[in-house]
Order: sequence, then C-alpha cells, then structure tokens
Amino acid sequence: MGSFAAMKEGSAARYGHAPKDANRKVAAEGIEALKEVSEDLDQLLGQLIGGVQAGMGYLGAATLADLRAKARYTRISPAGQKEAAPHDVVEMKASS
Repeated sequence: MGSFAAMKEGSAARYGHAPKDANRKVAAEGIEALKEVSEDLDQLLGQLIGGVQAGMGYLGAATLADLRAKARYTRISPAGQKEAAPHDVVEMKASS
C-alpha cells in the first residue's frame, strides 16, 4: 500500500508497477499526512516495549526468538472484534 506520491517517487516497483507506468493513473492505497507528536519519544517507546513484553508474557516467551517461534495469528471477524471490545459500559468521569 502506498500513497500516489510514494509510488511516483520510486516505490512503484514495490507496489507492482513498472517504472514506465509511474505517470499513469494508479490507485493509491494510502495517504500522506503529518501527525503532531503528543508525547516524548521515551514515553512512546516505553509503551511499545511494555506492550511487547506483555505479549511475550502471555506466550511464555523469554526472548524475541521465542516470541517469533510461539506467535500465532488468528483471524477475527468484525463481529468478533466488536464483541471483544468493552460494551454495555457507561463511562463515568469524575467531576473536578
């Protein structure tokens, strides 16, 4: 997947297009955007590392090699995703 600009910049071959097709109309599968960073890199990396460590714990993987060996991918339907998400919960916010 890539934006039109990414394909035109030279990634066309990666997306299955010949270089001569770069100027033809292609169907982009992405967009280009900038996102303002809302936290520092240290916090973000800490959250990512924590998530990987939690997943490793669920699998009983002590190393990244163990994680690769034990990881299994499961296809979940949209209905299953909806059911797995929190539902029938009323959000309560404390007044300040």
